Amino acid sequence: MRHDPAAPSWRSNCYNVWPLPRISYRSLNSVNESRPAALIAQAAAWDIVGKAVKQLPLVIQAEPSRDDYDFVEYLATNLPAPVQVIYAVGDGLVIDIAKVVASVNDKPLVIIPTAISSDSPFSASASVRDKGKPTNEDTGPATEVVVDMDVIKNAPAEDRAAGIVDVLSIVPALLDWGYAAQKNKLTPETKLSPWGLGLAAGLASQTLKSAAAMGKGDPDALRMLIDLLCMTTQLDNVLGHRRASQGMEHAFAEVVKADPSVTHAELVGPGILLASAFYNKDTASMRTALEAAGVQLNKLTADDIRAAANDLPNFVKQNDVPYSLVHDLAANSPEIQAALERSTLLK
Repeated sequence: MRHDPAAPSWRSNCYNVWPLPRISYRSLNSVNESRPAALIAQAAAWDIVGKAVKQLPLVIQAEPSRDDYDFVEYLATNLPAPVQVIYAVGDGLVIDIAKVVASVNDKPLVIIPTAISSDSPFSASASVRDKGKPTNEDTGPATEVVVDMDVIKNAPAEDRAAGIVDVLSIVPALLDWGYAAQKNKLTPETKLSPWGLGLAAGLASQTLKSAAAMGKGDPDALRMLIDLLCMTTQLDNVLGHRRASQGMEHAFAEVVKADPSVTHAELVGPGILLASAFYNKDTASMRTALEAAGVQLNKLTADDIRAAANDLPNFVKQNDVPYSLVHDLAANSPEIQAALERSTLLK
């Protein structure tokens, strides 16, 4: 049964300046949970984490592979009464689903990431699909994120620092934000913020400088990536929107039709290059940084990239994506073809 839209819920549109979760840098064998717990995990991730966690008194365990609204709501509304805490282990949809389950049931949430593959552990929202359309919903942040740097360092190279895409997406996001301002397409809530622009640009600049060390698994660089993701998330929290950190590159990631095995970073990374190319910006340094960090940019076919680029104008209008240059283009236009060539994604 769907929530009463008039009632407070994880789907409300109220504006909160959310805090970051508490971030604990410690060994997983120090996790000694006494509260009855629900576990939402990826099987492979739990195989790694479960061997290290001393005690986790499980009441129920789920390994979801869907993120549609009805399924997520089913999990949230059928949480066993004895559960006192939610644990999320892994990345991607398990974290989003765990945020919703914890929010609906007003339970504390502990996230244990096995790689720094996105900003999801640190953000106060969850991405789910409602009738096939992507939605981003306020849930509030996790109570705690437990980071075992030995686990992170030993993650696969293509996943370990892939969350770099959620900092480097600042670059096209700021271009989108500035373009929307020039076209008088910003709302009062998303008006251009000079200090926000400056802070965001500084975060992206530092990330570009440190990408190679992150990709090599340098502990200090990986810790820096977490710091940069947290700073980006907190900037979004304070601004009350994501215009400084997300733009058409994330829309591209939503519209492209890719194999389900293609990860968040492998979708957003190409989106960053394409979005930069739309603004006639050089993509060489961005490509170098993404590849140095381990992001694989070759997981999408040329046909899928072309199709997604040409679908973008309709997608952004139909899904109320914040205004950008692509809103003023048409499918199969010369501008789209030129951007595809500049992006280097078709080579």
